[in-house]
Amino acid sequence: MTGDLLIHYGHHPGTTGSHLAEAAGRLAVGHAIGSPHHAHLQLTDRDERAYLWVESSVVSLPIDAHLAPMTTAGFLIDVHLHLDQSIRQAALFDVVFVAQRDFVAPLSRVHPQVHWLPLAAPTRFLDVPRSTTYQASFVGNLWPATPRRALMEAVSRRVATNDWRRSWDVDEMAQIYAGSAVVVNPTIRGDLNMRFFEALACGALVVMPAIGNGQSEIATAGSEYFTYDPRGDVETIAQEIEQVATLHPGGGPGRRLIAAGHTYDHRLLRVVDVLGSRPERCAPVRSMTAPQRALLLAALAADYGDGGLLRVALRTSPYCVLDRDQPFEETVAKTAWQWTKAQVQHQAPTLAARLRSRYPARSAWQ
Repeated sequence: MTGDLLIHYGHHPGTTGSHLAEAAGRLAVGHAIGSPHHAHLQLTDRDERAYLWVESSVVSLPIDAHLAPMTTAGFLIDVHLHLDQSIRQAALFDVVFVAQRDFVAPLSRVHPQVHWLPLAAPTRFLDVPRSTTYQASFVGNLWPATPRRALMEAVSRRVATNDWRRSWDVDEMAQIYAGSAVVVNPTIRGDLNMRFFEALACGALVVMPAIGNGQSEIATAGSEYFTYDPRGDVETIAQEIEQVATLHPGGGPGRRLIAAGHTYDHRLLRVVDVLGSRPERCAPVRSMTAPQRALLLAALAADYGDGGLLRVALRTSPYCVLDRDQPFEETVAKTAWQWTKAQVQHQAPTLAARLRSRYPARSAWQ
C-alpha cells in the first residue's frame, strides 16, 4: 500500500498530524494534507487506496465519508477529554485508532474495528545532543491559578528550570528536554500524552502521576519515569521531583526505548499494516440514512462550533431541516457558545482562568 495513503489533519506545527506527515515523507508512505481551521475535505473524487484522519485542535473533517471510495481511518487523540464526541467522530471511519488505551473498550462497544495506537515522538528528537542545562523543565499550556502552574512555581523554587511561562516551538522544546535531567509531566485526566514520549526521546526522565492508558506497558516506573501522587501537596511533589533530578542528573535510558518502537515512523508503519490487511469498510456513517447523517454532522458542528459544518448538515438533510431530536436553533446556540468560549480562551486567558476558578464544577473553561 506504499504511496497510496492520504493523511489528513488540521494544520498546526507540532501536532500529531504534522509529525505523521513528516514520517510519511521520510518513509515514502503516502502524502499529507494539512488543512486550515474549518476547511473540510471531500473524499469522493480522490483516488488513494486508504485515508487517515488525525484529530487536531485545528478542525478539518471528511464531510462525505459515507461515499469514500477508499478505506477510511481516524486517529482519535483526545478521547479522554470528550468520549461522546469521539464516538461521533468514530462513526465517520471504517477503522478507528485510539491514542489512550483505556478508551479502546468503550469505543469498541460502538465500532467493530478499534485499535490502540499510542502517541509517539518525532524520530529527529533522538539525535538532539544532550546537555545538563536544567534540572527540571516543562513546556506546555499553564493557565494562571491551575494546579499545573502551582506545581511548576514550587519546582522552580527548588531546582533550575527553563522559562516554562513562555511558549516554545517544537525544535526549541526538543532542545530544552535534551538539556534536562527531568521533564515534569502533570497530565490532564490521566492521558498518556505527547510530552511523555518526547521527553524520553530527548533522554530526560519523566516525572508524572501514575496513570492507566498503557503507561506501564510502554515504559518502566523507576527507570524511564517516576511517579507522584497528584493529590499531594505541591511542595511535597516538588521535593520528590528535586530528589529525582538530584539522583539522576544525566537523565535516563528513554532514548533506547523510543528508538526501539515509539517514534511516529513506528506508528505510521502500524497504520499502513492495519489498512493494508484490507479491513472491512464498515464506518457507521456508510449505512446511515440521509437524516441520520445530517444529525451526525449537526452534532459535530455543535462539538466544534463550526457554522460551515452546520450548513453542510442542512444540505445533507432532506428538505434542509433537522428532525425534532436536534432542532436547528439548539445546534446554532451550541455552535455560538463554542465559538464564544474559544474567543474568550484565546483573547482573554486571565478572564477564562477566573471563570474556571469561580465555576470549578463546570468544564467549559478548562
